[in-house]
Amino acid sequence: MKNSMASPHDDNEMVTQSLSGDQRAYASLVNRYQHMVFTLVYSMLRNKEEADEVAQDAFVKAYLSLKQFRGDSKFSSWLYRIAYRTCLDYIRKNAKHKMDGIDDKSTKYLSDNAAESYNELEQKEQTVRDCIEKLPAEESAFVKMFYFDKMSLSEIADIVGISENNAKVKLFRIRNKLKTMLEEKQLLAI
Repeated sequence: MKNSMASPHDDNEMVTQSLSGDQRAYASLVNRYQHMVFTLVYSMLRNKEEADEVAQDAFVKAYLSLKQFRGDSKFSSWLYRIAYRTCLDYIRKNAKHKMDGIDDKSTKYLSDNAAESYNELEQKEQTVRDCIEKLPAEESAFVKMFYFDKMSLSEIADIVGISENNAKVKLFRIRNKLKTMLEEKQLLAI
């Protein structure tokens, strides 16, 4: 079952079963949310091996903290918060991160004009992604959660541990920072 189809009731039931010793119930939660957790962690670390390790650590921490889940927020938000904080801890402990290159898309079947347009669009998209990657890890994750993962400001605020109003202000400031970066790269008209 995909996490987009999971209801909070289903998750809460799985948590209850896990707390009563049903290991299959927690395995189901892991299966349901492993992609979501890995995506967040990878977007912050930009290294597959490190992301695998940190994602596993996040699930272990979540399991060990399961009795602290009160159900007043969605399980996915609670788990996302644990993954986010586990990743920040990892970043603080390991000052170096490696950035994996993004695979180039093949344009061999496109006509010359279409290939040129496609390459230009791809370069612009890559420039935007590069600017996002140059942001501090916390700001980069914030932008990715909002724009790529389509999370609400309320969900992000819950994950990051700030108020929704502070999340709005933070997003506004990050957007301005990105705008300045893109203007410097002449991607946005000033």
